[in-house]
Amino acid sequence: VENSISAFPNPSNDMVSIDFSTKKPSDVTISLSDITGKVIESKLISNLSGEYTLPVNVSTWNSGMYIITIRSNDQIITKKIIVN
Repeated sequence: VENSISAFPNPSNDMVSIDFSTKKPSDVTISLSDITGKVIESKLISNLSGEYTLPVNVSTWNSGMYIITIRSNDQIITKKIIVN
């Protein structure tokens, strides 16, 4: 996974698009958790290569801060999003 995650719109109360890319094929796990660490949603994408966009519906989530965690091979990248 390259060193940047884009999440927009941020803050949001409806849909959030999470964009990232990989330089070489790898298995990627995307997790969204609340501030206490409880995983709200998780997705495994096998053999991902290139750019990827994951749309996430946050309209039923409680207002607050959430953490996006992307794991690929030995790399972990995080980003905060706000649901209002």
